[in-house]
Amino acid sequence: MRALKFATMFNRLRKINQLQQEWNEKGAAFAQGINDMVAFAATHGWDNWKGPEPKDERDHLASPVLALLRKANEKGHVAAFRADFPPAHAPFVPILEKKGISLENFCPLPDNQLAFISGAPYQQRQAYLLTGQTLQRMDESIICIGQSPDKAIYAIATDQSILTYQG
Repeated sequence: MRALKFATMFNRLRKINQLQQEWNEKGAAFAQGINDMVAFAATHGWDNWKGPEPKDERDHLASPVLALLRKANEKGHVAAFRADFPPAHAPFVPILEKKGISLENFCPLPDNQLAFISGAPYQQRQAYLLTGQTLQRMDESIICIGQSPDKAIYAIATDQSILTYQG
């Protein structure tokens, strides 16, 4: 039984190591391609670049890397994770396009609260109030939330009006 647990753990670590190696190698190749393109353009001009645009070839790695990131977040091991899997945006674009949601108009409020809007301007939008870890839907008519630079005045916009609040 103990040998089986060890073998399972060993195989899992080997797979993570292979994933990390591929993530880093393909990420380095992508970064090098971008750097080469920018260096060429800096010397010869962007109009003279005839090569292919570098492509990040890690899309297929995004799901397993995201699963590892979630575990690292749960355990508080984000710094170690970032060292093993340097941050990247491009591999996650397909996941974001499929499952992502736009979050906008963040307004930090007193008492550990945060108001924000979900949904892009061309989508159905919804305002929320986050208090600690409790998420509460706000009135559906709210289309925008904002605050003054000094955070003294807040505004809530609907299709019909803009209400302002001090404090």
